[in-house]
Amino acid sequence: MFVKVDNVSKTFEQNGAFFHALRDVNLEIEKGEFVCLLGPSGCGKTTLLNILAGFEPVFDGTVSVGSSVTIFQNFGLLPWRTVRRNIELGLETKKLSKQEIRGTSDEYLELVGLKSFANHYPHQLSGGMRQRVAIAGALAIHPEIIFMDEPLGALDSFTRMQMQDEILRIWEKRKTTIMLITHDIDEAIYLSDRIVIMSPRPGKIQEILNVSMPRPRERNLPEFLNMRAKILEILHFTKEQQPPDYYL
Repeated sequence: MFVKVDNVSKTFEQNGAFFHALRDVNLEIEKGEFVCLLGPSGCGKTTLLNILAGFEPVFDGTVSVGSSVTIFQNFGLLPWRTVRRNIELGLETKKLSKQEIRGTSDEYLELVGLKSFANHYPHQLSGGMRQRVAIAGALAIHPEIIFMDEPLGALDSFTRMQMQDEILRIWEKRKTTIMLITHDIDEAIYLSDRIVIMSPRPGKIQEILNVSMPRPRERNLPEFLNMRAKILEILHFTKEQQPPDYYL
């Protein structure tokens, strides 16, 4: 098993009081799998991601993760570096020749369709293009797994759907294991092999759904709509009470 979470709990102290962010979380992820974490604010999604990335210690339980990890949360581009130089940033920390670095950046510029923008600066790009540069930089160092925390949340709906297709296209070529946090139910259904639904206070896994629909997925097909309805039912939302912090 590539990622294994075994009875993980996490407690924080705040203003002299303790609260449980996670309790008895169990999860296994196969190598090359695309998994989405879905749940309301405060259910521990980001806490779990930070534990898996090694940023937070566990209070109880154990985790096992592939050796090479990248966290992807936002654009994170340096404005004084060109598109190419931003992609090369992580490569510069490795023992690579200038020729190897340039060859790798060429490969990933081609992969994300930005070869003609190699010498542009971030402020000269659209939001979706900046996101592609950031994804290229994350992938260029060849991590075994990428953790994405709401990576598309700041984009408009049209660009967001374009970037969902872009992430899928890159994932299908590289088969890098991805765990993605989202509040967007349709996004989770569209992207993932499995959807991990979490409930809050304390954060725990409520249900794990297999998404067996073939890709590319049509958002208006009955199978897609039925899965959306099932997720809303799991999250206890009815027609009279629509989810305030979810995107449909």
